[in-house]
Amino acid sequence: MLRLHAIPPPHENYGADEMKGANGHGVNYSVADMYGIISGFKHMQGNAPWNRIWNLHVTERVKSFIWLALHDRLITNHKKNRMGLGHAMCNYCGDISETELHVLRDCPLVMPLWLNVVDQSMRSDFSLGDIQQWISLNLCSSANGKEDIMWRNFWATSCHVIWMWRNMAEHDDHFQRPSTLELIIAKQINQYQQKVMMNTVSNKVARTEVMIYWKTPLEGWVKLNTDGAYKEGSVAGYVAELWGVLEGLRYARKLGFTRIELNVDSSVVDSVLRLEGKGSPLDVLANIGCTIDSDITYYEACPSECHLV
Repeated sequence: MLRLHAIPPPHENYGADEMKGANGHGVNYSVADMYGIISGFKHMQGNAPWNRIWNLHVTERVKSFIWLALHDRLITNHKKNRMGLGHAMCNYCGDISETELHVLRDCPLVMPLWLNVVDQSMRSDFSLGDIQQWISLNLCSSANGKEDIMWRNFWATSCHVIWMWRNMAEHDDHFQRPSTLELIIAKQINQYQQKVMMNTVSNKVARTEVMIYWKTPLEGWVKLNTDGAYKEGSVAGYVAELWGVLEGLRYARKLGFTRIELNVDSSVVDSVLRLEGKGSPLDVLANIGCTIDSDITYYEACPSECHLV
């Protein structure tokens, strides 16, 4: 009751009521915000493993692979044995169970790679922990690896390449592992990042800043500015613009003006009025000219083909 008594009643001097959330931000109030606060989801999503995986600067295939590894979804011999599909031992070691951690970190086939590329400051922790802890350790690292590549990107790509080569060795009797593993992995990452940069540059649209202001027409001319309004779902916007142009020109001619400078704010309408592009009357006449034999043809009336434009 004391809480209710402490709340002042509505009054015009107190301003309008507004919605406030538990976080104190009334402007961005929403059910989603409140749900995030109650569930605690927003506090964990920045450091969540899935968020770090999808923020890696690697191919989507590598991200998906790390996601599968994090959730113990790689089909190793250990997992196949639990399904009743053969032995659980590593095909190379022979006497050690082939788990995800063994394939990606502990197998003698991959240890030389990690010894060459893992920084001295990480080596003590690199060989410890289970698969989730190991993945989290490398995803959270901000160190640089080979050729100044971010370690987490180099590590994720290395894991994917290791798994890919493991499968190739198991299913292809003629496959031989390359000797310069770290150079091949670094090359893959650099190629991907170069492609990303090229796409970023190519997707940038060249923009030209044009100052919009009213210009006085030439002497003896009048200026007509038109605009169109339409009901959504009834006609296209440029059709309304064209109707605005038509009605504006009709009104100007009715007032006795013959020299009219027309201004519209639609580039589509502008191109249509200038008879540009495919399907314009000029384009139709050009097509007619390609089908007749004589050099010059005179028309007393508009060709029937142009009536459809």
